[in-house]
Amino acid sequence: MIEKDHQIDDYFEKYKDLVIRNVYVIVKDYHEAQDICQEAFSRLLLRLDKVPPKKVRPWLLRVSKHLAIDHLRKGGRRKTNLGLEISEEFLTDENVDPVKIVVEREQSAKRQIVLKRLKEINRNWYEAIVMSSLENMNNYEIAKKLGVNSGLVSLWKHKGRKWLQKAYEEEYVKKG
Repeated sequence: MIEKDHQIDDYFEKYKDLVIRNVYVIVKDYHEAQDICQEAFSRLLLRLDKVPPKKVRPWLLRVSKHLAIDHLRKGGRRKTNLGLEISEEFLTDENVDPVKIVVEREQSAKRQIVLKRLKEINRNWYEAIVMSSLENMNNYEIAKKLGVNSGLVSLWKHKGRKWLQKAYEEEYVKKG
């Protein structure tokens, strides 16, 4: 695994600027381009054994392009909302229906329960998501704080988000 980390770090240093430019041309937002770049390298980390070294550059360009296009198709929404914040609408609008406030708080409480379960299941995923979503830290800052590489942080965030979504749906959506 350590050799894989070194390989991904080398590829990251070599190709990150190229991948960010490739994505930026499509999304026109530097921060989103950085996030999508991280996602591309996260996916490379998962497939590093299957991608020959000579094919890494074209693979990254192709994958990052598709990720950028998918990002635009989804309306540019990539930020994970953990549901722990009260919507600004409720804090500023005096005409808001109190029932909406109660429903939002109930949903927030449910999300907090699922988030707590994630902390018990995999603390690394939890820490990466919380640092990113609530503390607005980027992958490099999180990696430095946790003593790992940024590609691993991106992978943890990706897996953690998928787990959160699945757990929330299983617990609350399907049960009604």
